[in-house]
Amino acid sequence: MTLILTFASPSGIVQVGDRLVSASVGKNFFPLDEFSTKQIVYRASDAVVTIGYAGQALLGGVPTDEVIAAQLSGDPTLGNRRGRGRGAISMGGMINRWSITHAVRHLRRKLASQLSVGQELQLCIAGFKRDAGSFRPMLEDIILKPDGKSEIRHTPREWPSTYFAISAIGFDCRRVVAAVSERIKAQPPAFDQLPAFLTEQIRQFNAPGIGKDTSAITIPRFGIIESEFFPMSRRHSVLQISDSGSQIAFGVEYHPWVIGWTTLKRPTAGAGHDVEIHDTSGFSVRLKGTGNELPNGLLSAFSSVPRFNQSTTLDPDL
Repeated sequence: MTLILTFASPSGIVQVGDRLVSASVGKNFFPLDEFSTKQIVYRASDAVVTIGYAGQALLGGVPTDEVIAAQLSGDPTLGNRRGRGRGAISMGGMINRWSITHAVRHLRRKLASQLSVGQELQLCIAGFKRDAGSFRPMLEDIILKPDGKSEIRHTPREWPSTYFAISAIGFDCRRVVAAVSERIKAQPPAFDQLPAFLTEQIRQFNAPGIGKDTSAITIPRFGIIESEFFPMSRRHSVLQISDSGSQIAFGVEYHPWVIGWTTLKRPTAGAGHDVEIHDTSGFSVRLKGTGNELPNGLLSAFSSVPRFNQSTTLDPDL
């Protein structure tokens, strides 16, 4: 069980998801990882999106977010570690540089092929797509099934300036969308307050298998994309510098996969030890609260973050 909420408007996108991965046996839920991440930030050739998922926490024994990252990046080393470690940031040397339309079709085909009978995987893809020289918001909910069939819900092509849409995948979607939409209409939060607002909505539903800790991705129409957690709870990771083979240890907040960017920028004084990722097109991602300073000149890096306890006999289910 999980719940991922997405707010989309011409001003920006905010996607918030709980971080608990659990296994279900009958009506009982057993936590496997309370600080997982169920989102991927992806830079396509014509779009910047966040991709949230619900349903299957593992595909072929590999965390679902890593499978998605492998398919989007074209990195053959991803998706094969089976829990022995994982990259947190993928930059430089991408094999794939697809349009968002091609990337979504590729994901639908590849992910559905890894589902077994009775399994289902839900995706919410939201962000901004370049269209006729400007960027317009996009929001798609996709339900994948092992027979290759999929259900797709998407918003209209044209968005009035005052229009907003709410998406929910995972728990009781229709009821959640209706309730959250009414709360926003009754008392609209400021855009920069939406990550905290959606976190509180997730906590209020309080269903079995939905965690209290959340991960939030904010994609403004103009400005820096941000990844943050509620609350901020540190984890330790190892950053591997691929060109030298050396390793440095630094505090990391277990941020979602970031696919398609080209360089890391060290934290600046007074920035709260945030790390920024840039590409040549001017898009930037800020990983908030990532801890210690990074060295200059990183062009390609991966961090190894422990995931599921492989000794468990339960099948992880979001």
